[in-house]
Parts: sequence; C-alpha cells; structure tokens
Amino acid sequence: MKFITYEERHTIAHLLSQNLSPAHIARQLGRHKSTITREIKRNADQRNGKYYYDLANRKAQNRQKSKPKRCDYTPSI
Repeated sequence: MKFITYEERHTIAHLLSQNLSPAHIARQLGRHKSTITREIKRNADQRNGKYYYDLANRKAQNRQKSKPKRCDYTPSI
C-alpha cells in the first residue's frame, strides 16, 4: 500500500488554492482521482472545510498511530 507523502500533501494544498479540480491534481501526481478526493475529504479542516497540508499530515499520522498493530501469535497466546 502506497501512502500519500508530505510533499504530495503540500502539492495538493497548493493546487487546491489555485482552484484546480481533484481530477486535475490526480493527473499531476499520478494518482487516481478517488484517492485525492478521499484525501481532501478525510483531512480537511472541519471548521472551515479547507485543506492544509500540515494539518492533513498530522491527521494522517495520528490515524496511523491509533491503528491496532499486528501481533504475531506466540505459544502463550
């Protein structure tokens, strides 16, 4: 699974500020348009709906940290 990087989030925020569509942004980054749309929807500021790359990166990192980690089975389990 390939995650969106900090640089890609920065590019998304910059292109959104130029009023470009998620489909155009996806073509620029070589990603599927649904990936960009989900990224914007999931990580936008809930107060005003704007997408900030630093906030988006913090939200993504917090979600990643809160995921349950894989646990290998041991004889004690």
